[in-house]
Amino acid sequence: MANRRKGRWLLPETFGMDPIERLSRQIDRLFYIPPSYSSLLSETLPDVDLVDEGDHFTIKADLPGVKKDEIKLKVNKNSVTIRAETKKEREEKKKNYYYNERTSSSYFRDIPLPSEVLPDTAEAKFEDGTLEINVKKTKGEGKEVEVK
Repeated sequence: MANRRKGRWLLPETFGMDPIERLSRQIDRLFYIPPSYSSLLSETLPDVDLVDEGDHFTIKADLPGVKKDEIKLKVNKNSVTIRAETKKEREEKKKNYYYNERTSSSYFRDIPLPSEVLPDTAEAKFEDGTLEINVKKTKGEGKEVEVK
């Protein structure tokens, strides 16, 4: 695939090219994102606060413009995953005027937790664009064992 010329590895399509143009193409190729993965980059990271309340964690996430039924929440013992997708359509028809607009936005955030939690104790409420999640920590932080 790549050829060796004067101690340098070159991509076949860059032979005879100006060194700056060659570098530019190689950098573009390095950061190329296939179309199937580009949708992953369109997700917005919601602003999140993670507070250690002693026996539980409280997580608050801002999800503006999202309805409660558009939120998917998953709590594992080491992380909390928030995903939301909203789609809106607006249409106006008047005598000599037609307006049609579709918008969509999505949010995704995987929040690693500093210690293990009990997923079955998770509770969530959504009010005024803010998702609040409370989840209890596991009882023990581990046990110190004497080495014999």
